[in-house]
Amino acid sequence: MRKLLEANLLRLRKTHLFWGSVLLEIAFALFRVYTSYKDTQVGYEITTDEILFTYIMAAGLITAVFTSVFLGTEYHDNTIRNKLAAGHSRTAIYFANFLTVLIACLLFTAAYIVTALAAGIPFFGFLTLKTDIILTTFLGTLATSAAFCALYTLISMSSSHKTTSAIVCILLFFFLLCASTYVAAMLDAPEEHTVIEMVNGELVSHMAPNPKYLQGTKREVYQFFFDFLPTGQATQYVVMSAKPLLMSLYSVLTAAAASLGGIAYFRRKDIK
Repeated sequence: MRKLLEANLLRLRKTHLFWGSVLLEIAFALFRVYTSYKDTQVGYEITTDEILFTYIMAAGLITAVFTSVFLGTEYHDNTIRNKLAAGHSRTAIYFANFLTVLIACLLFTAAYIVTALAAGIPFFGFLTLKTDIILTTFLGTLATSAAFCALYTLISMSSSHKTTSAIVCILLFFFLLCASTYVAAMLDAPEEHTVIEMVNGELVSHMAPNPKYLQGTKREVYQFFFDFLPTGQATQYVVMSAKPLLMSLYSVLTAAAASLGGIAYFRRKDIK
C-alpha cells in the first residue's frame, strides 16, 4: 500500500484541484478574520480562539468536492483498473485512497490555521485558551475530518461516475448540516416562552411552559445525534462548546463503519 500512497500523493501534488482547495481555505481564513475585525468595530470583543476552529465546517464541504472529483478521476482515467492489473489488492487501493483524501484534508486544515493565526494575532492578540483545551479540540476536529473523509470515500469509491459522486457527497454534507441544525434548534428551545392572551378585552403576556422544550430521554436522544453527526460536532467545535473525547469516539466509529462498509462493497464491485 506504500507505493499506492506515494503515487497518490505525487498526483495530489500535481493536481490543480488540490491547490485550488488550499487557496480556498486560505481565502476563507482571511474572510473569517476580516468579518471578525468588522465585528470589533461595532463593539464586539473577539479573540483569536474564536476564529481558530472554524475551518472544520468549511473542510467538510471542500473535502466533499475534492474527494469525489479526485477519486472519480481514477475511474475516468482507468487508473483503478491499471492498479488492479499491476497486482494491487482492492483493500490496499481503497485505504490508500482514503488516506490520501485524509492527508489532503489535513493540509487544507493546516492552510487555514496558519493563515488565521498569521492574520488574526495582529488584530485579536495571542490565543487565550489553555493549551490542553486547544490540543484536545484540535485532535477532535481531526477525528471529525476523518469521519467526513471516510463517508466521502465510501461514496466516491462506490460510484464510477465522478459527477454522480460529487452531487451525492455535496448533498450528504448539506443533509447532515440541515439535520444537525434542526437538532440544535430543538435543543436550544427555551424551557418557557411568552404567551399573549386576551383578558377582559386587554392583551396580557405571561410566561408559560414551552411544549417544544425537550426533557428526559427525548433530550438525551437529540443530544446524542447532535454529538454523533459530523456536522453537529463541527458546529460545536466552531463555538468551542464541544466534548472532544466523546465526539472523537463517535467520529472514529463513523470512520471505521464507513471504511469497512466501503471496502466490503468495493471488493465486489465490477470495475469496467
